Amino acid sequence: MIRAAARSYKRPRDPAMLGSMPSERPDPQLTINALLEASDRPHLPLAKTFVQQRNAKGKGRPGPLANFIAKHHERALRQYLLCHAVASGGDWGAAYPSQVWARGLRLDGTQLSARNAVSRNWAWLEEARLIDRGRMGRDAKITLLYDDGSGDPYCHPHHRKPRERFLTLPYAFWRQGWDGKLDLPGIAVLLILLHEKPGYVPLVAERMPDWYGISTSTFEKGVQTLRRNDLLERRRDKVDAPLSDTGFTFVYRYRLLDAFERQEGKEAGKSD
Repeated sequence: MIRAAARSYKRPRDPAMLGSMPSERPDPQLTINALLEASDRPHLPLAKTFVQQRNAKGKGRPGPLANFIAKHHERALRQYLLCHAVASGGDWGAAYPSQVWARGLRLDGTQLSARNAVSRNWAWLEEARLIDRGRMGRDAKITLLYDDGSGDPYCHPHHRKPRERFLTLPYAFWRQGWDGKLDLPGIAVLLILLHEKPGYVPLVAERMPDWYGISTSTFEKGVQTLRRNDLLERRRDKVDAPLSDTGFTFVYRYRLLDAFERQEGKEAGKSD
């Protein structure tokens, strides 16, 4: 019994050698950086109609972003944004192994479960008429459709007729790891504020369902997420309300900070 135990005993590895051994799990950030470098641009141009659309009378109504919120499809939204960032820098398409996308999305779990999650997200995005799927060898070839969910072929918003406005999502969203730190409400509010003009933006939580298709509670959770990560500043302004009991009221205004801060009159991409 003693000899058998001795034969099965394995000497521990030298800790010094362990430090020089390559990691068994690739670093997702390296994959993200490589994907973004292939696009050869500093930010993602996203048509403002993805966030909010206008009817014939000019009244705002929710864009495709609202569907991601309603279905709680955080992963699908992150996958769409990453794919869009990669594909909009070339021929509006991208073809990589599903495991590359899984690493780029920082997905946990087994390789099989991660690949299946990527495939399910592609299927949902295709049903939402935001992408088209084909094949390039063994890999799925993902081609962008227009951001408004119409199913139209993709083109840069400035090349549409009439020309459309777009927001810009800085690549710092991925390079600084915010894609993995922000939850779905946080990403939604970030896109909503990028959709608005730079500076302090007056937003009324109770109007979020009509304007953007997200609930008041989702908006408030998103604000909390961004403020907790020092990406959002909120101030309360006193404004006149002559017909109210007190003659005044308070309005909250929001301004993005850090990598997402924009200056008045210098909005990235000249989207206006």
